[in-house]
Amino acid sequence: MSMSKAAPAFHPTPAGCLGKLKIRRQPTGLKVIDAKRPPPELSPTALEEWKRIVPHLAEASLAAVVDANVLATYCEVRARWIAAEKMVAELGPVVASSTQTPTSNPYLKVADTAIRQLTELGRELGLSPAARGELGKRS
Repeated sequence: MSMSKAAPAFHPTPAGCLGKLKIRRQPTGLKVIDAKRPPPELSPTALEEWKRIVPHLAEASLAAVVDANVLATYCEVRARWIAAEKMVAELGPVVASSTQTPTSNPYLKVADTAIRQLTELGRELGLSPAARGELGKRS
């Protein structure tokens, strides 16, 4: 039996792929999100993520105005994951504790928590092939 590895939820499909989806969705009456109007409180890194994914979701009618908070949260959590991974890369996975004994880098826990959050939020937003398949079944 061949098992293929699913793409992580925090790496959405390449530009343009979402627009070609054939998800059977019934009209919800919800207004599609305006990708050009991100929430003003987004951090710079989260804003980059918004600009990367939201236009594709909007083009495919997979994100409504009422989804803005979930999308913003996804973008901020991804920004947190990026920052934590940079600190792990800079300091290493093992650091000295206050007593100078080796200990796990606390940024690893931040990164791990962010990955779990990204996976869950990504599933809700349809940001993986498996999640998009489930969207088609629920519609």
